[in-house]
Amino acid sequence: MSNTSTRKHSSCSNKYNPPPLLFVGFEKIGLVSPYSKFGCINDARKVFDTVPLDCISNILLWNSILRAHNKNEEFQRTLRLYDRMRGFRVFPDGFTFPLVIRMDFATKVFDRMLVRTHISWNTMVSGFSLSYDCDSASKIFRRMKLEGFEPNTVTWTSLLSSHARCRRFEQALMLYSEMRRGSIDCTAEALALIISVCANSNALCTGEVMHGYTITAGFEDYCFVKNSLLCMYGKNGAVREAEYLFSEIQPKNIVTWNTLISCYAESGLCDEPFAIFLQLKKLDIDPVVKPNVISWRLTGQ
Repeated sequence: MSNTSTRKHSSCSNKYNPPPLLFVGFEKIGLVSPYSKFGCINDARKVFDTVPLDCISNILLWNSILRAHNKNEEFQRTLRLYDRMRGFRVFPDGFTFPLVIRMDFATKVFDRMLVRTHISWNTMVSGFSLSYDCDSASKIFRRMKLEGFEPNTVTWTSLLSSHARCRRFEQALMLYSEMRRGSIDCTAEALALIISVCANSNALCTGEVMHGYTITAGFEDYCFVKNSLLCMYGKNGAVREAEYLFSEIQPKNIVTWNTLISCYAESGLCDEPFAIFLQLKKLDIDPVVKPNVISWRLTGQ
């Protein structure tokens, strides 16, 4: 250690002298995370196993070792560690639950929680959504309401996403209507999801209603919402509406350009996609709208 760092350490030590055991404990806690990041899971375990009992109730320590095993795909060991943590009467926080959840034993872990929050409920709904299991997502959603937790915008967005992923478009639209009847605020993410449902289910009329809501609710500045609308018009063969919307979108990103090219291609137009691609190439000084391989393939060249 250099003289400078020694002096700094001495200066700090004069202000506060922690008990030696406590200092060693926090020092070890700080080592678990770096070891796990570099894939040294055995070293992380050794450090964890030698942490003084005075520090064993630190949730940061448990989250670090759980994350280490999660990253190493040792999910059963993660679950055993979680049980061990609960044996020490350490209560999980909002960061703990997502670390131990894997949908094959998610319900088992969830049912063991003594205290559930909106974070844990939403994580379950989101987890089933990402697993393309919309039936389980709906089941946990209903259970959430029965146990006195009112679904919020995050819950609803995850539920809508699960049905969109499973291509249950009609049910997704019904759920959206139910959400709005319940006076739940619609987020830009939920709106983009429903617009994409309209795109994939040939629901042009509903899509036009969603376009109107985008304007009245103040979501016009969200580029990804506008891109979803553009895609919806294109997939429903409304090329002129797509062209007009494209002209209104500012600024345009590469997704915007690719979506318009796709609109033309899906409508059986041959010259327009290539013309837009050439127009896009002139803008390649801007990395945000630089043509990519998708742009080229969509032209059909």
